[in-house]
Amino acid sequence: HELDDLRSKQKTIYNILEECKFDDIEAEMLYLLVRKYNPTNLIELGALEGWTTSWILEGIKKNNHGKLHSFDLKYPWEHSYPNDKFFHNHPLYNHKDATFTKGNIYDSFDIKQVPHIDFLFIDAEHTESFHQWCLDNLIEPIRKSNKTIPVIFHDVFIDNTNFNPIFNQVKQYLEKHNINYFTPSKAFETFNVINKKRDTKENIHKSERNSSLIFILNSYE
Repeated sequence: HELDDLRSKQKTIYNILEECKFDDIEAEMLYLLVRKYNPTNLIELGALEGWTTSWILEGIKKNNHGKLHSFDLKYPWEHSYPNDKFFHNHPLYNHKDATFTKGNIYDSFDIKQVPHIDFLFIDAEHTESFHQWCLDNLIEPIRKSNKTIPVIFHDVFIDNTNFNPIFNQVKQYLEKHNINYFTPSKAFETFNVINKKRDTKENIHKSERNSSLIFILNSYE
């Protein structure tokens, strides 16, 4: 029932934004992970127009706990409202639970934040070098700290059960450390299992790729 109510609300935001590349099931799972783990400090690398941001913030709102720090080359409202006169109309502008940092992630991210991260969503520069940077500077330090946190990479399983080649380092990292992962990608049978449980008549998003890779660092689940 909670997701049903949220879908209705999210349709309104979806119609405001011009470019939403995150699909319905993976968006719902993003929200559910926030709800389940009740994180304090959430990091989003790659906000684009703020579609995934809006799902994360709904989870924070329902938990009545947590702050999101989001990074991108542009603020979300600059994507939807290039004219400065209208930027304040964006649903995420000046949100009390969100901080946005504009700029190149290599220059704008403060590594000192890493020990405080409780939730990590990554959908930014799709290159091997960026993914390796995330592994070296974010994921590995958190793994060594034994802190349990959800991690999500987007665009990993695109219509295929094989890893997108640009995520080969991530695949090797998961194998090396025996980390289980999950995906709601349509390329897997789990997509059909989840979809039957959803009991929804229509999706918000036109695409059904749901290409996210999800794993929980330092967890035996």
